[in-house]
Amino acid sequence: MIRARRAHRGNRGAALVELAVILPFLLVVLVGATDFGRVMYLATVVSSAASAGARYAAQSSDLAGDLTAVKNAALNDMGTRNIGRDVNVETERYCTCAPTDSAIACASLCSPAAGYPTQPRMFVRVRVQSTFDTLLDYPGLPTSVTIVRQSLTRAQ
Repeated sequence: MIRARRAHRGNRGAALVELAVILPFLLVVLVGATDFGRVMYLATVVSSAASAGARYAAQSSDLAGDLTAVKNAALNDMGTRNIGRDVNVETERYCTCAPTDSAIACASLCSPAAGYPTQPRMFVRVRVQSTFDTLLDYPGLPTSVTIVRQSLTRAQ
């Protein structure tokens, strides 16, 4: 009976040693899973911001011409959800003529072609970029990742 009690005490000590050995690994896995979720969330936020800027520009050619407002629409969509750093929004407007899709100044008219309008087709590209920093330095993985998403739309 005494022998059984001593064996039980030894098991408690072994369980404590096992916990001490495995606990750091479990904590790194937990923080790694948190970082993975954070980077995926930032990618979603950046993608949504690019889409919001493009949706704003797609409403009309007048709105598409105001690239500052398009940029602000993208930034407003991010709001306070941004968990990255160095957020950068770039906007670009360009026009093309059918059927060749040749570039043209947006204030000009296209050459008349059978069945094609003389008004140029206006496009707006919104590119959003943000940098994500990990919570820990993981061996073999970068400590920061740049997330870039862009959206291209045709203005009405």
